[in-house]
Order: sequence, then C-alpha cells, then structure tokens
Amino acid sequence: GRLVPAGAAMVAEESRQPIRMMKRSFEITSGNGWQVFGLYVLVLLPGMVLILAIRQVSGILFILVAGQDLGELLTEIVLASLGAALSTLLTVLSAAIYRALSTPETAGPDLRKA
Repeated sequence: GRLVPAGAAMVAEESRQPIRMMKRSFEITSGNGWQVFGLYVLVLLPGMVLILAIRQVSGILFILVAGQDLGELLTEIVLASLGAALSTLLTVLSAAIYRALSTPETAGPDLRKA
C-alpha cells in the first residue's frame, strides 16, 4: 500500500529517480498504508472476479455461436479489453491516491478572498 502512488509521484513530480520516488511514496502515505492497500484491493479483487465471470460466460457463448477457434479468439479479445480497462482504472486510482495524499488538506478555494 505504501508504494501504490510511487508511479504517479514519478510522473507528477517529473523525477526519473525511482529510489527517490519510492521514498516520496513512503513519505506521503505515512499513516495511510493500510487504507491505501485496502482501497486498492477493494477495486482490484472485484475487477478480477468480474473478468473471470465474463471469461466463462463469453467463452461458452462465443464457442457455441462461432465455433471453437473463432470463439476462443473472440473470448481472448474481450479479455484483453477488460484487462486493459482494469489496468487503466488501477492507474487512475494510483494517481488519485497520490493527488489526495500529496496536496495539503487546506487545498481548495479560499473563501475569504471571494
């Protein structure tokens, strides 16, 4: 959980030093490591279960409709698309975690100036 925002930190802070960014990730997740891990797992596990369920259902349907070879190909295309979507979701989650933990809690519009 402590290393989840390391990639986002590397991009946001425009640093190409992985060890420094791992330290930065530990710095910003201080006290929140288990919460970050739990959130990541709460997104990852249902996504994987959903992909496995869709694999079974689409595999059976595609093989019945299109035959063995074409059905397997169509199933793999669907699985690749779902895997890419889950990977994108986890990347966005990592960026959101980095942004939430790296900005000061007082971030937002200053209502006294309005």
